[in-house]
Amino acid sequence: MKTFIILISLFISFSAKAQVEQKINSIHIRSRVKADNLIHKIDSTKNLKLLFSLIDEEYYIVIKRNNNYTEYYIETDSLGNIKRKILLDTTEKDKNMLSKAFQLNQYSTDFITKVPNAKLVAGRSSYFVIKDKKGKRYGEFSISSMVMPPVIDPDLLIYLNYRLIEYSK
Repeated sequence: MKTFIILISLFISFSAKAQVEQKINSIHIRSRVKADNLIHKIDSTKNLKLLFSLIDEEYYIVIKRNNNYTEYYIETDSLGNIKRKILLDTTEKDKNMLSKAFQLNQYSTDFITKVPNAKLVAGRSSYFVIKDKKGKRYGEFSISSMVMPPVIDPDLLIYLNYRLIEYSK
């Protein structure tokens, strides 16, 4: 009888954990879908694209055409409707950072949703992805905006956050 109760308790705890993980995964997938929809609204051509967002409502998007970059700051409502869209100026300093950012061999092709053994997890939810011309995803993550160790180059992460903060209200 005692064994039966232990087995039932374990089953219940594993079921609860699976439900929590499924909910978390749906949150990450929602970020991906909102980002994909927004990228398509902004540019449906087959170019390299970088997207970074905070709380799925503030977006920094870069479209790379040959060696030229088009940068946008975009705010959306909770449904993904564009409330504000700003075409950004790209300085030489920006071009240098973006050139490094689009070196795809530095990124994982896994969808990162947690960082095992993280020393720090704080801040608002963030989402990042680079999509190549065929739509393959690089560096994709959906995690808190401040995670140590960071999952992408720390200088790039600082730059992305700065570009969003620079234009947010």
